[in-house]
Amino acid sequence: MPMAEELPPSLLASLGEGPARVLVSGNNLGSHGLRTLDLLPAQAVRMALDHLAAAGHRRLLVFNVQPRDAIIGTRIDEAQVWARSHPEVTVTIAGEAVASGEKTLPAARIQARQLLHEQHPTAVLALTLPAAQGMIRVAVDSGLPPGRAFAVATIDGEGIAEELVPSITSVDLDPVDLSHLLAEAVTWMRGADWPGTKAHACQPVLHVRESTDGVR
Repeated sequence: MPMAEELPPSLLASLGEGPARVLVSGNNLGSHGLRTLDLLPAQAVRMALDHLAAAGHRRLLVFNVQPRDAIIGTRIDEAQVWARSHPEVTVTIAGEAVASGEKTLPAARIQARQLLHEQHPTAVLALTLPAAQGMIRVAVDSGLPPGRAFAVATIDGEGIAEELVPSITSVDLDPVDLSHLLAEAVTWMRGADWPGTKAHACQPVLHVRESTDGVR
């Protein structure tokens, strides 16, 4: 199924009522009665925005080009909540989602060029890594190298943010915490009781790199 499409109610029901113990990883479906590992909860957005604001940025752009599935929707909602609680910071949430299944990086480059010209942000939180890559490419081409003066961060570095040039500041899942949650999940799948609430949130970790902290 394309990522941006909702799971049909009939499928959700069959997953929850079937004989097998089903664990959902990534998308929080605890409200549907399914056990879930929420790998990057809404807290990840707050951590990234707090980092940019703490560095002195007061014109922030939250940038997204991915179709608004449940995960992206949660990130956008959290950015809106953060903006309302930080009136001293101007937060613009922008970006036109591509069609489901369409590549996001080309769209990110096109939209980033227009947004930089119109909004003049000093910092950008890209809700996905391709959006961050497109923004950085356009910024570099425009003579605005990412670093302390113009910062770019993303949610989920997909395991490669550290290797890119410049390296991209990202909020990622904690592998140690994930291992602990997976061990609990496997124990439950083998017949034990599920501990706590149906949705378990992994603890996100902020990795500060060159795109917000300058070349090291």
